[in-house]
Amino acid sequence: MLSNSKRTALKYCANWNKEKCLGVLFSIKRKRKSGHIYPVNMNLDEKKSGKDCNPDNCSYFKNCVIAGIPEI
Repeated sequence: MLSNSKRTALKYCANWNKEKCLGVLFSIKRKRKSGHIYPVNMNLDEKKSGKDCNPDNCSYFKNCVIAGIPEI
């Protein structure tokens, strides 16, 4: 049986794949002087990729997934 946070990951997390993490992370680098935004960078976190999903200990889940869930 899935925990509450794993059910949320199943429904909303783009990294969820059969209870495993794909490990894809995104980052945006900003210029400090002008404030312009560089393109979004995609990285593969090999420490998370292929491992069991652990949303309770995942910064991507907390910062991106939870923050992006629409309110009901």
